[in-house]
Amino acid sequence: MTAGRQEEQPEFGDLMVKCGAGTPQWIYTFLLFGFSALLMVLAVPEVMKGNRIAWFAIGCSCVLGCLGWIALLLARVKTEFYRYGVIVKRGCNVLRLMHYAKCERFSFVATRDYWKGQYVYTIVELRLESATHASIRWFGRHKETRDLTVAISGRHYEVVDQFDAMKHVVTEQIVQRWNESIDSGQSIIWKHLELTPRGITPLREFGNGLCVPYEQIDVCPARAGLLEFRPKGRRFSNCANGISKPRAVARTAEPNFWVFLRLLQQMSGKELGLDC
Repeated sequence: MTAGRQEEQPEFGDLMVKCGAGTPQWIYTFLLFGFSALLMVLAVPEVMKGNRIAWFAIGCSCVLGCLGWIALLLARVKTEFYRYGVIVKRGCNVLRLMHYAKCERFSFVATRDYWKGQYVYTIVELRLESATHASIRWFGRHKETRDLTVAISGRHYEVVDQFDAMKHVVTEQIVQRWNESIDSGQSIIWKHLELTPRGITPLREFGNGLCVPYEQIDVCPARAGLLEFRPKGRRFSNCANGISKPRAVARTAEPNFWVFLRLLQQMSGKELGLDC
């Protein structure tokens, strides 16, 4: 990731989705400036009369004005997701940028909100982090457009909207690197699981060194926001106390969750029935 103060941008391909400050952000900005100006107008005449409380009101007005200025700067920040990278800008100035090829950890959560059975908007929270721990994060509300198709690495995905397509693009970039490492005989550690060319090995108390082939892994929802990974017909056991528990449980919000799910789908050679 790099930063700059000029208009120059790398060639990141087609623009997929552009995110700016939503309406609430601008409302908060104008409210802060409005209250600041109102306090100042009401307090100045009282200060001339020697009212000490008026000085406190002026202090509050200055604080609100500073907060309003910060909110204004944040409201002008836009995040643009392209085919091969993401750029964060304020006005015409590039603040941060990152190639998806340099992204090492990717987390993505989309929560759809409904009112009386009707779709209203989607709350999206995502984070991209490089090997140097430089990161780009975006959180906000987004109105989806339905029934889109995107082609990634020769594979066509039915996606919900542009954010969904961007998730697939970033996921495929990281999965490709994971596949190259595994094909070369290396292992990938994700959470408490070791991914090897032969299968998945639970680490530490989560198993006794048993390597489960990818095609024998079942995936099932544990509860909202959680998925459980286990051998077919069995559970990963906690061998320390002999109690059988579903230990290979992952939150969908965890870094590289979608990467792991996509890799498992490729290695097992079957559709998991999940949006990965």
